[in-house]
Amino acid sequence: MKSELLLYGYGIVCLGMLVFNVIYNIGLKQNGRRMEKRVRKMGNRIDAQMERIHTGGRIAPGHIRYLRRSLSHVNNLVAFERAIREYPAAADEAYGSYRSQIHPAILQLAVIALRQHAQSIFFAVQHHHARGGTQAAEKKTDADGRYAGDTGGIYEKRRSLLPGERPPGAV
Repeated sequence: MKSELLLYGYGIVCLGMLVFNVIYNIGLKQNGRRMEKRVRKMGNRIDAQMERIHTGGRIAPGHIRYLRRSLSHVNNLVAFERAIREYPAAADEAYGSYRSQIHPAILQLAVIALRQHAQSIFFAVQHHHARGGTQAAEKKTDADGRYAGDTGGIYEKRRSLLPGERPPGAV
């Protein structure tokens, strides 16, 4: 009786894993389709702006607002990158003009990324200090915040050289 119960349990676990894998694969296919749809949509938007540039105009201000808003999401950023990579006339001067005109949106995206990175560093340092790691960190960093380590080790503290200066002992 115990062995039958063990076999039934094993069968249920295997069936559960099989169902999970089927559902997971369906989800992956859906994500791929959604990404292709995003790439097509982003490509259509880029094509419309390239048309405006070819006719002698500038890209629409609404397009830059759209890029600022949408490229802060990772999936939209990936779709934008794929759409730009697939653009057929990358050597065209309209492409260069497009890139220079969307530069403010890309800069804003970089600032957002730096801010998020700085917040991550801040919370990591706060977590480190909350766990009592300040004494060890203070012992191993110099006044400039560089890692000093143990003297004579691979992370030995070294004085920064000014341009044109030679290290001590250099001929």
